[in-house]
Amino acid sequence: MTNTDKLCADWLHAKRTEAEARMQRLAIEEQLAQAFDVPDEGSKTHHTDAHKVVLTQPVYRKVDPVEWA
Repeated sequence: MTNTDKLCADWLHAKRTEAEARMQRLAIEEQLAQAFDVPDEGSKTHHTDAHKVVLTQPVYRKVDPVEWA
């Protein structure tokens, strides 16, 4: 196997690992959202015995200048 083939194989492995870690993180975030009170808008801070958890729920607003003209 050439050096570039090894790099390609390593890259593919890293991407797979990254995708698995992302799925695991999102599953944990969903469980945290169920365990804590999530605000409809803004942020809310929760304290556990060992952690400070800040849950944020951003709201994006956009004004259409043509509609308001």
